[in-house]
Amino acid sequence: MRTKVVEKEVKQRAIELNRANEDLAQFVNVALHDLKAPLRGVAHLTHWIKDDLGENITDEIRGNLGRLEAKVKNMDALIQGILEYSRAGKSSPEGKTIKVDALIHEVLDFIGAGDDVDVEIKPEMPIFTTDSIKLSQVFSNLFSNAIKHNSSANKRLVISSKRKGEFYEFTVADNGPGIDPKYHEKIFQMFQTLQAGDNFENTGVGLPIVKKLVEEANGSIRIEPVEGGGTAFVFLWPATFENAK
Repeated sequence: MRTKVVEKEVKQRAIELNRANEDLAQFVNVALHDLKAPLRGVAHLTHWIKDDLGENITDEIRGNLGRLEAKVKNMDALIQGILEYSRAGKSSPEGKTIKVDALIHEVLDFIGAGDDVDVEIKPEMPIFTTDSIKLSQVFSNLFSNAIKHNSSANKRLVISSKRKGEFYEFTVADNGPGIDPKYHEKIFQMFQTLQAGDNFENTGVGLPIVKKLVEEANGSIRIEPVEGGGTAFVFLWPATFENAK
């Protein structure tokens, strides 16, 4: 009898939590939408000021307006980032049998990885059933991050995989500037920016989204240094669709 009461309470708490999460998500969407409206107004205003001043605009005014426009764009990017993070992982899991090497090629094509990026996909990529949409989001954000923060003329990505118990361990390694170990946790936090000397700036939400998706799939992610320079993002992803829910 006691067990049934506890089960009923747990189900009720789950329903209440789900309802609260839905209310919070709706509030975030409405609030951020309302924030975008005045930002658009400020952006339009700067253009109107430039048009009104015409040839009479001074270098100082032009510079100030340019800085204002940059601030507006940055704020708009932050709002969009919050929206993307809040929506990440919201879709219902859909199992699909995929060839991971083919999925990686699709992602690289989607993000527009150029000819200046040398990509090596190791031959041991698995074929398995998983939520391909969420896995592609993880790869997309990791690839985009690696390419964006690599100033080398010869950018390089190496993607590998191996089976580890009930998981596949995927590694995305690059030849970029590397990340100081003391920042390995910080870069997974929302809107964190490292010092310029670290050659890494995280003003978006790509890596926080990666961490969120991986952990919601019951996996984990960590950072390792690459011999000779660079960074490797190593994440565990369930080898069976049932364990990824």
